[in-house]
Order: sequence, then structure tokens, then C-alpha cells
Amino acid sequence: LLEAGKAAMGLTLLSSLPLLLIPTRRTLTHVRVMCKGSNGAADEAPLLRSGSSSGRLEWKAQLERELESSTGWRVLSTIGIAAAAVLGACWIPSVLVVWSISGATLITAVGFLLPIMAALRLVPGLRRVHRALLWASLVGSAAVGALCTVIVAVSISEDLSARSLFGDRTC
Repeated sequence: LLEAGKAAMGLTLLSSLPLLLIPTRRTLTHVRVMCKGSNGAADEAPLLRSGSSSGRLEWKAQLERELESSTGWRVLSTIGIAAAAVLGACWIPSVLVVWSISGATLITAVGFLLPIMAALRLVPGLRRVHRALLWASLVGSAAVGALCTVIVAVSISEDLSARSLFGDRTC
């Protein structure tokens, strides 16, 4: 019965792999397209240009071409993401480590960074003082989030240095 449960869990994880790989691969493709221009030049990159509507349409068209045409990129990025997931699963000793890192970074992002960025973007006619306070809060929140992440990473590295890389288990 235990072996059947293990097999079912393995099948569930294997079936859910596309739910993780496809959005991650698409995000990597977005970043790749944003960082290179239509001719591959960084100075033509949509990320570095002002946000005109024609530039956005050009970027979306370029993104769709990139997503549809590059089989080599899809295969390479899928193998890279899967390899990173396997290495991470072998290296991380427990799910508590994942929750610690996620909590340290995401709580500041969701609780502070995203609302401040939304206010800067969506609230029209902010006075200069309010805009400066929002920017100061944004920088401070980012610093606190980075500090919390560093503290968690240091405590995790101290825990991991006490044992070997893979502990007493194999992948």
C-alpha cells in the first residue's frame, strides 16, 4: 500500500510539472525579449525604451514570434528549469527552508512593495511630497525585504554547513 502511495505521489508530481514549467519558461522568454531589441541590440530593447503604444505592440509581436518559433530555446529552457528544480530538491533539506525564504521575500513584496508601486502608478496628481514619501517607503521596504532574505539565507547556510551537501540521503 505504501508503494502504491509513493507511485501515486510521483505520478501527481510528474503530471503537475507542466503547470510549473510552462509559466516559468514563458517568463524567461519575456525577460529575454525585453532585454534584446529586434536586431539583438541592447539599445533597441523594449525594456529600455519609453512606453509608447507602438513600442508595446512591436514588443508583443516580437514576443509572440519568439514564443512560437524557437524550439531550441523551449527545449533548452525546459531542461534548465527541470535541472534546477531537481538540484534544488536534492539540496534543500526540508520544506521549512522554502517557506522561510518565501516568507522573507514575499511578505515585503505583497505587503509593502506592490501597494506602493500601485499607488505611484495609479494615483493621478500626487503632490511632490507624497510622491517622495512613496519612493522613500518603496526603497525602505525593498531594503527591509532584502535584509530579511539575507538573515534567512545566513541562518539556512549555518544549518547546511553543519551537514554535508546531500546529508545522509541520495537523490
